[in-house]
Amino acid sequence: MRACILSTGRRGVRSTPGTPQLIRRAVSRQFDLLEQRAGRIRSAARRVNLLITETRFRTLLGAFTWICLTGCSSRPGDEPARAWADLFEVFAPVTVSDSTVSLLTRRWSDEQAARSGSRLGWVPISVLRSGQPDPVLAEDRGPEIATVTVSGEHLAASVSPIPRVVLETPYWTSWFRRLGAAGGGRAFVATNLVYPIFVYDEAGRLVDSLVSPPPSWKQARRPFLGEFLPSRQTERNTYFKSFTVLKALAVVSDSVLVVSHGRHSGQADDPYALVPTTVDVYVGRRRTATDLPSPGELVAYSKTSLFFLQRFEQASGATLTEYAWRTHRN
Repeated sequence: MRACILSTGRRGVRSTPGTPQLIRRAVSRQFDLLEQRAGRIRSAARRVNLLITETRFRTLLGAFTWICLTGCSSRPGDEPARAWADLFEVFAPVTVSDSTVSLLTRRWSDEQAARSGSRLGWVPISVLRSGQPDPVLAEDRGPEIATVTVSGEHLAASVSPIPRVVLETPYWTSWFRRLGAAGGGRAFVATNLVYPIFVYDEAGRLVDSLVSPPPSWKQARRPFLGEFLPSRQTERNTYFKSFTVLKALAVVSDSVLVVSHGRHSGQADDPYALVPTTVDVYVGRRRTATDLPSPGELVAYSKTSLFFLQRFEQASGATLTEYAWRTHRN
């Protein structure tokens, strides 16, 4: 007898030409029930797999409770450090003289840096901890401090080329700054207007880069040629206030990179003046702290400490505060 396929829309159901309509409907309902049951089975299997996966994950976390996943000494699942005291021991501020402020904040051109030798930008730590540039202490060759302005620009000029995007963007070639810091056999170099931060080894080879800015970062828009003519200073100042910049780099404890950010002050008489805003801290390649409020202007660093300068608003001089890295966090 010749066979045919039922018109149920499903393959493989065979009958004879005389099969009653009732049988065809019954077969169709059976297929619907089977599909519903199969769907429930698949859904249950997915829930079981998710439960097994979550259980295994929690078991692994429990087995390694004291391994820190964020580059600090907190337990897994804790959020990154949110306060300076979580990472650094903060010392009492000392008052520093105007000459010390000038020493710490002066910027040298690449030509001046090249002529001044390898010790450019290094200051005895005793000067900073006392707050006064004593001529006798200046002969001290003990633990030294690198100023982030002078030594950073010198290091950047000697290690890394200027990024192409800076060279090709109108006006940026006049406005950019070079930043650098060194420690633990690594040199960290950046320009103030753009990420990334480039990482070089002692042989000058590029070995890594930090490409992700913090959530507070506002990227500078690329201006068009002729946008800021000398007569358009108001537009230029408005542009300056629209973005954030990399302000300083420092390295402590060999593997801890500190990145200071800032913004233009918007002062009509000095549109290039910068105000420090936030700080990020990296341990290795892991960002341990993001957007910490800056306690001042990061002006110097040593093997163990950072130094932040805070100027008096209505008087000359400033205070300098030492932040010493808590070594147990490495």
